[in-house]
Amino acid sequence: PNLGGATFNPMNCGRVSQNSIEQINRKDIVTFTTYPLKKPLTIVGRIKVRLNVVSDVKGTDYVARACHVTTRTTTRTEIIKIPNKNNINSNSGTISSPSQQNSENIADGIVRCSNLVPGKCSTIEISLSPVMNRLGVGDQLRLQICSASFPKYGRHLNTIDDNKPFHLAVNSNISTQQIIVERGDGTKTNVGNSASGNDERLSNDDDIAISTVMVPVLVE
Repeated sequence: PNLGGATFNPMNCGRVSQNSIEQINRKDIVTFTTYPLKKPLTIVGRIKVRLNVVSDVKGTDYVARACHVTTRTTTRTEIIKIPNKNNINSNSGTISSPSQQNSENIADGIVRCSNLVPGKCSTIEISLSPVMNRLGVGDQLRLQICSASFPKYGRHLNTIDDNKPFHLAVNSNISTQQIIVERGDGTKTNVGNSASGNDERLSNDDDIAISTVMVPVLVE
């Protein structure tokens, strides 16, 4: 899926809310989200994403997209009228609405693989587009991982023909992708196939997990 980013399409470019693809439990995308930041974070340069992946095809695409997540809680003041025998007393109260998250893309990138060994774990690295972004206290950094981003990037039909480049392929395969995440305690977790649609929460203590997924977090 592709919403926004550096494209020549004036109807689908720039910084765009990702809520429509993140909140419908799509099965072709997985997200990793940090806990709310305790102090501001400035990102300048290129984010590099390093993933341990397992695919059932020799050639396919991996797309990474970094997002800035903000949380907004709206409040309103209402006047409540309480009748009694003599008059009507008015009391005001503040009512808070449920918190709403908004996720917006800040950078993305793609890597096209052609020499994967089906069923075996491979380490890939995706270099995202240049970015300069500041996250405030309470904001979160989110990483989307998927296997396609059409129409920004041409489709990969998950087939490899030694005599033809991937974009001239005729036949297509449905591929299954798996991402292996190493937790802070050294354990490894499989976060689903073909991007299960789950949101993996990376805690502040999962240093290895964060460094595995995003290297480096700040400036290249």
